[in-house]
Amino acid sequence: MLAVLDGCEGHAGGESDRPCHLDDRVAITGGSVSWRGADAAASRRLDIETLHAQAGDAQAPIAVALRGRADGIAVEVEGTLPSLATLGARRGPYPLALDGSVAGRK
Repeated sequence: MLAVLDGCEGHAGGESDRPCHLDDRVAITGGSVSWRGADAAASRRLDIETLHAQAGDAQAPIAVALRGRADGIAVEVEGTLPSLATLGARRGPYPLALDGSVAGRK
């Protein structure tokens, strides 16, 4: 999603005066993501039951809600992430406001 900002007005790396046109919401139902760290012997997996993300524009915080299983363990997370513009600037630390549970425990 960050690549969408390249060359958009207001983006730290932008070289264009064209405004960013982003959909204001994303929904995923029934997906999965697998990854392996450079030093990890085993791969990890996130099975997504539902994932919803929404922001009014590239400057607005992103509201997220996730329900799924991480390596077979139930997880639920909701809250806000930094805006696409903040993430695209690559100048952390990034403000997060997340609540959630793992295996039913907060």
